[in-house]
Amino acid sequence: MVNTSNTYKEKIYTSGRKFHAKARIELSDQTILELKDEDIMQNGITIEDCVSPSNSFEIGSAIINELTLELYNLDEKFNDYDFENAIINIQIGLEIGENLIEWIPKGYFTVDEANFSSSTVTITALDNMHKFDKPYTKSGLSYPATLFTILQDACNCCGVILNTQTFLNSDYVVQNRPSDEKITFREIVAWISQLSGNFARINYNGTLDLSWYDYTKFNGDNTGFATINRLKSYEIGTNDIKITGVQVVPTNEEASPYLSGEDGYILSIKDNPLAQNDIENLASCLGEKLNGFTFRPFETSAISDPSIEAGDVCKITDKNGNTYQSFISYISYTFGNFETYRADAETPNKKESTRFSASAKAIQVAKKEVQKQLSNYDLSVNQMNSLVINAMGLFETTEVQDDGSKIYYAHDKPTLAESQIIWKSTRDVFSVSYDGGKSWHGMSAEGNMLAQILNVIGVNANW
Repeated sequence: MVNTSNTYKEKIYTSGRKFHAKARIELSDQTILELKDEDIMQNGITIEDCVSPSNSFEIGSAIINELTLELYNLDEKFNDYDFENAIINIQIGLEIGENLIEWIPKGYFTVDEANFSSSTVTITALDNMHKFDKPYTKSGLSYPATLFTILQDACNCCGVILNTQTFLNSDYVVQNRPSDEKITFREIVAWISQLSGNFARINYNGTLDLSWYDYTKFNGDNTGFATINRLKSYEIGTNDIKITGVQVVPTNEEASPYLSGEDGYILSIKDNPLAQNDIENLASCLGEKLNGFTFRPFETSAISDPSIEAGDVCKITDKNGNTYQSFISYISYTFGNFETYRADAETPNKKESTRFSASAKAIQVAKKEVQKQLSNYDLSVNQMNSLVINAMGLFETTEVQDDGSKIYYAHDKPTLAESQIIWKSTRDVFSVSYDGGKSWHGMSAEGNMLAQILNVIGVNANW
């Protein structure tokens, strides 16, 4: 979930809370439209956010999420604009004080369709996962290749920045290139996500993440997970579901499948053409990660919180005060309305032991493709430019040392303690942390640099 201030956490469930919305639209001709509350219809923002297909629990999904934006156009001020392939950046703000709004980023979307009526413009837009809906024949990658190399190549070919630089089985070597000419890059992303025990999703910065539900957030300081406790309606499963085994079925019919774990609620990976060899070790690694994963299926309509995202872990509390530990696989967020949350899964009786296939197909099928091919360097430059244009502000803290010198901090929330992004400037180093100060990247006064991703023309190095 998006990191928020302590004040936001206090205000989000209070009566009389007030939200605002803004959208920045960059048209294909580089015209910029800055839209505010008065430009957007009541309940005029809906975002479908999903990391697993409806009614099933899957690894390896790569789903296109969708924005519906309805603009007020009674004065016809939008009639002369061409919204085709425009890029939309959406933010939702909560008033946390007098003349003070905390803005929550909701992502970047490419316009797929725009329809005009007598008083409104209704826009449907897709997140960057749609860019992977291109034939894999456009890739010139030579095999054998590791899963990481294949994924990085897919991102380069489709114009999407890869944010995740390390993942389970990233060094697994695929000997032979998939031969089916109908394969898309999105299927490649889904297959890699599956063999790493993850789902693939586009984050609010528009970059690709391979992620899994992080149950470690339930430990420690009672933060980092979503709290769902103001329920309008709900259905909660009567029992927890527990993953008992992971089975990998090779595409080679002469090879034997391998089960890591035991019979029961089994995730079975089949029809994945990247799972070609060393099946036992592949299944063992996935079993070590996934076996024992326990959750409670549910669906609820509850008071909205725009900081919650699909893929978050959560605690849901019913009207009787009973609390259940689970995750969120689907969210339907509508500005100014109740929000729908789900943890999708089949019951053990319905699923049996071999329900899950290679990967989830699209919920929304992208109708258009971005044709321009970009180099990895161009992608990094464009991503940086976009972050600069849409950047939010920082707060400052100064720490005075015994000798009168000062250490300067710039951070994303009012206090250092509640911040996740922290810039630190000292005599010897200029550094940044993305996890609240647990780890740091930066440059020393001598010019030595430690970066999460080192991008040099022609070179990608994962240190």
